[in-house]
Amino acid sequence: MQPEVSHGSRSRERIGDNLYRRRTKAGKVVYEVIFRDVGGQQRQRRLDARTERAAVREARAVLAQRDGGERVVAADVTLGAFVADDFLPTIEALALAGRRSERAVEHDGAVLRLHVLPTLGDVRLGDIEPAQVAAVLRAMRRKKLSESRVHQAVTVLRAVYRLARSRRIVTRSPLDELDPSELPKRRTATNRPRLDERQLAALVRHAVEPYRIGVALLALTGARLSEVLAVRCRDVDFVELDLHVAGQMTRGKRNGPPPRIVRRKSGRDPYTTLILPALEAELTRRLEAELAAGRGGEDDFVCAMPRTGLPPHQRNLSGAVVQAAEAAGLGRVTPQDLRRSFASIAARRIPDPAEAAHMTGHSLDVWVRHYVGRFGAEQRAEARRRLLDAGLGAVDD
Repeated sequence: MQPEVSHGSRSRERIGDNLYRRRTKAGKVVYEVIFRDVGGQQRQRRLDARTERAAVREARAVLAQRDGGERVVAADVTLGAFVADDFLPTIEALALAGRRSERAVEHDGAVLRLHVLPTLGDVRLGDIEPAQVAAVLRAMRRKKLSESRVHQAVTVLRAVYRLARSRRIVTRSPLDELDPSELPKRRTATNRPRLDERQLAALVRHAVEPYRIGVALLALTGARLSEVLAVRCRDVDFVELDLHVAGQMTRGKRNGPPPRIVRRKSGRDPYTTLILPALEAELTRRLEAELAAGRGGEDDFVCAMPRTGLPPHQRNLSGAVVQAAEAAGLGRVTPQDLRRSFASIAARRIPDPAEAAHMTGHSLDVWVRHYVGRFGAEQRAEARRRLLDAGLGAVDD
C-alpha cells in the first residue's frame, strides 16, 4: 500500500476501508478513521486502539454508529478541555440541584487542578496511557500524600472518564489497565476516638454559648455538621420527641452565593432521629432563649447566633466541639468523631441495626463499613454477659 502524505513530514498509510495508520513525531503509531458523517461532512477521528486488529474493530464500530444515524463525536479533546467544558459544569449543576454537595464539587476541582491537570491536562483523553496515570500517582506519593488523598485523585479521574465514555469521546479508561498494586488502598480511620455515653455528656457540659446547642445536636443525634446548622424550629417535635433532618446548610463563599439550605448529601431523603432527654433539655432551654429574643418561629434556626438569628459558620461550630472536648479532658475530637461515636453507640445499644442506621441517615452498608466501631474490652465483657444470660456457653450444673 502506498502512503498518503499528510501534515508535512508525517505520513498516513491506508490499511483498510476508511482506516489509516500514522506515525507521530515522537515515533508512536496511531490509527485514525476518516469518513463522512450523517450530514455529509468529512470527519477524522483518532482511535484508542493500539494494534491493527483492534483498530479494525474500533473503526467498524465508529462507522456502524454513523450508518445508524448517530452523531460520532470527535476524539481530539484534551483532558483539560474536557474537565473545564464538560465535567466541572456537570457536577456543578448537580450541586445546584442538591444531588452533590458544593464542598465535594470544589474538592474534585481542586484535586484535578493540583495533581492531575499539571501533568496530563494538555494530553488528549484517548491518548493518556496507564503508565502516565501511574506516574501521577507516584508523584503524589513522593510528596508524602496519604493513600486516602491518592484514592481521591483516582476516584475523580474515574468519574471524568466515565462521563467521557458516556459522551462517546473515548472507549476505554487508562485506570482500568493499572496494575492492582499501583492503585491506592484507602483505609478507614479506625484509630479515631469514639466516645461513650459518659464522655459525650461531659463534652456537652463543657460546650460554651452560643454554640452549646449545636454541640449537643452533634453529640446526641450523630447528625452531620451541615445538617445541624439547617435544623429549624419546625423540625423539632416535642410531642413525639422526634427530630426531622431534612436538609443541609451550604458553606457559602465570600464572593459567591450566601449559605442556603439544600437537600441532604447526595440527594438523600430526609430522616427522623430521636430526641433523648438530655437533648430535650438543651432544646427547651434554647427555645426559651429564642422566644425571649423575639424569635423561635417555625422558620427560625435552632442553632442560631444571638445577634443575627442565623446559624454560625461551620468552622466556628467545629472549633467549639474541639474546645469543649479539650476542656472535658477528652483530647482532640471533631464533629466527624461525634458522628462515628453516636453510630457506634447505636450499634451497641439498639437491637435492630436497620433502625440504628436510619437514626444517622445512613444506608446499612455505609453505616457498618465506615461509622460503626467498637469500644474494646468493655464491649466484649458486655457481649459475654448477654450471651451467658441467653444460656449460650453456660456450664450445666
